[in-house]
Amino acid sequence: MFNTLILPLLPRIKAWVVLSADRRSEVDDLFQEVLIEIYRNIDQAAAANDLIAWLYTLTRRKVNLLNHRHRDHETLWAEAPTTNFFEQLPETSNSSSSIHFHDPLFLRALSHLSPLQREVIIARSDGESQALIAKRLGTPQPTIARYEAEARALLEEYLRPAYERKRRKARLRRQRREARR
Repeated sequence: MFNTLILPLLPRIKAWVVLSADRRSEVDDLFQEVLIEIYRNIDQAAAANDLIAWLYTLTRRKVNLLNHRHRDHETLWAEAPTTNFFEQLPETSNSSSSIHFHDPLFLRALSHLSPLQREVIIARSDGESQALIAKRLGTPQPTIARYEAEARALLEEYLRPAYERKRRKARLRRQRREARR
């Protein structure tokens, strides 16, 4: 049952863990803990009306609990995050919006958002409606709309200069190629 229900969703679950983790060096350990929790509750997963929402909620709760425990006990972390951490992130989904989750710059921008803003942006990119997110998080829909608007504004503010530089470089390369012809 685990193989048929959960295995195809592993990249998405790993992406949720990565984006919810306080310490990037603990992602693999947190991912393992989440998978153990899912395996223990596989009967609930099979009975869930919305498997994605059930998995997302379980992942978020487990990672938040483990992050909280680490903060409370001032756990020494195994290693500092590597400089190429963002290039090592897994694929999140097959949707067209997931293209941004492969962009290291976008992932760095996501890390500047609050956990709830990040959660709303990820859920919206997965195609969830604001009403569904509000229901799942137990938050009023206008609050979800506000978090989404604030997150989008922060992402745009953070990303606009970098993407403009990328566009200028691409335009220059194109002009150089055309000049050589």
